[in-house]
Amino acid sequence: MKTKPEVNKSVFSERLKYLMGHKNETIYTLADILHLSPPTISRYSNAEMAPKITTIEVLANYFNVSPVWLMGYDVPKALPNTTSKPNDDTIATTDSEKSLLKKYKSLDNKGKHTVDTVADMEYNRVHKPHLVPVAAHEIEGASEDDKQHDDDIMNDDKEWE
Repeated sequence: MKTKPEVNKSVFSERLKYLMGHKNETIYTLADILHLSPPTISRYSNAEMAPKITTIEVLANYFNVSPVWLMGYDVPKALPNTTSKPNDDTIATTDSEKSLLKKYKSLDNKGKHTVDTVADMEYNRVHKPHLVPVAAHEIEGASEDDKQHDDDIMNDDKEWE
């Protein structure tokens, strides 16, 4: 009878976090790549849950590592016939960015979530301005009725309860 390969959740978790850090991935970006929910990725990274073997294969391919290494086994990290030179997508990091990354890594999950949320909002503001809500009084050519409607909503305490 064939035995099912076991995933060492704690080692998998450490290795996943290591790989995510080197590729500057968050639980949100990785969830998007894998088409899984951020809470699922969080459970993987906190050793609360082991992924399915198919998920391990996708992760290993994405991070260009051995799936067996990712599962927690004591085998070489690199895939056979690959080199250990940095990927083409390695990003040069300034001292300021290194300092920010060090601070980020010291945060708990709630703090990291807050930073991720603010960073996403700022990224969307700069790169996807069509996704940022804009009040009518900020739109050139908005009617006086639209501007008054915005002011009414902002000043109505019932709207904010």
